[in-house]
Amino acid sequence: MKMRGVEVAQFGGPEVLDFRDDLEAPVVGDREVLVRNHFAGVNFKDLILCRGEYHGGNPDLPFVPGIEAAGVITEVGTEVTDFRVGQRVVYMTGSMASQHNRCYAEYNVVESSACIQEIPDDVSYEVACALVIQGLTMHYLISDCFTPEPGDAVLVHGGGGGLGLLMISRLKALGATVLTTASQPAKQEAARAQGADYVIDYTACDFSDAVREAFPGGVRCVFDGIGKPTFLKGLACLQKKGTMVLYGNAGGAHPDPIAPTLLTQLGSLTLKRPALYDYVENQAEFQRRQGELFELYRQGDINLDNLTIAPLEEVAALHEAMLGRRVVGKSLLKI
Repeated sequence: MKMRGVEVAQFGGPEVLDFRDDLEAPVVGDREVLVRNHFAGVNFKDLILCRGEYHGGNPDLPFVPGIEAAGVITEVGTEVTDFRVGQRVVYMTGSMASQHNRCYAEYNVVESSACIQEIPDDVSYEVACALVIQGLTMHYLISDCFTPEPGDAVLVHGGGGGLGLLMISRLKALGATVLTTASQPAKQEAARAQGADYVIDYTACDFSDAVREAFPGGVRCVFDGIGKPTFLKGLACLQKKGTMVLYGNAGGAHPDPIAPTLLTQLGSLTLKRPALYDYVENQAEFQRRQGELFELYRQGDINLDNLTIAPLEEVAALHEAMLGRRVVGKSLLKI
C-alpha cells in the first residue's frame, strides 16, 4: 500500500523535506497497531534530527521525521489485546537513540506496549496531539523537577512557543509569579494572554538585568530550554537556594562545563538536567501523565489557545517559519 508522507534523504535544512505520495506504508507486526495519522506534531527536535545534529544520535537515511501523532487504529496485530480497530489514539515514538520516528506520514506502526493511549471522546485529535511531547515535558518539569508555592517568582524562557505557553498557564494555575522571555510582539502578546506577569524582550535588553530589576533578591526557579546563550545569566537570576532546571539546548550548544563550586558561590543553587524519556520510561507512566494532562486541559489549568496547523504538503514552509522564530504556540501538520 502506498501512502503520503515526508522523507529526508540527506541531512540539511527545510529544503531536504521531500513530500511524496508514493511511500510504502508500514506492515503491522504481531504486537503492533497500524495508525492512520490525522495530525503530527512538529517539534524543535525534528529540526535538529533533519540537520543530523541531535545529541542522542541520528536516524539512518532515508527516514520519515516526526515523533508524535494522533489518529485512528486501522489494523491490529495478531497478539494485540489492549487496542482495537477504530480506536482514537495518541502516541509518541523515538527515544534518545531516535531510530524510530515516522509520524510525518499517513500511516505508522506502534508497538501496543509502547507510548500509546486512547484519546477521550471529549478531546479532539489536534488537542491530543498538541499535549504529547510539549505537554509531557511541561508535566514532568513542573510536577517532578520544581513545583512552585503560591507567590514564588519563576522565569520561563521562550514564553511564546508551545511549551512556554503551556508552562505559563500551568504555573499561573499554581499561583506562581511568572516572568518570561520572548522576542516577537506576537509571542509577547500570547505570553501575556496566558497570564505572564513580566514579559521580557530579550532582544531589547539583557534579560538577567530585567529579572534582577523586578526581583532584586532573585527568582526561585529558572526553566531553561535554550542552553549555552542563557545558562550562566540564568544562574545569576536565582535567589539563594534557587533551582535551575536545564532541559534543552535550542540555542545550538551545551553550556560550557562549570565547576560545581560555582553553584555554591552563587548561593547554594541546585542544578537539574532532566530528559523527557526518563519520565516516560514505560506505557503506564506515559498513560498516567497523558491522562493527567487531559484532565488539566478539561479544568482549564492549561490552555492551547495558539495552534498553528499546516497541511502536510507545507511542511518545509512550517519548518522554515519555526527556524525563523515566526511561529506562536504549538505547530501541527494535518495529514
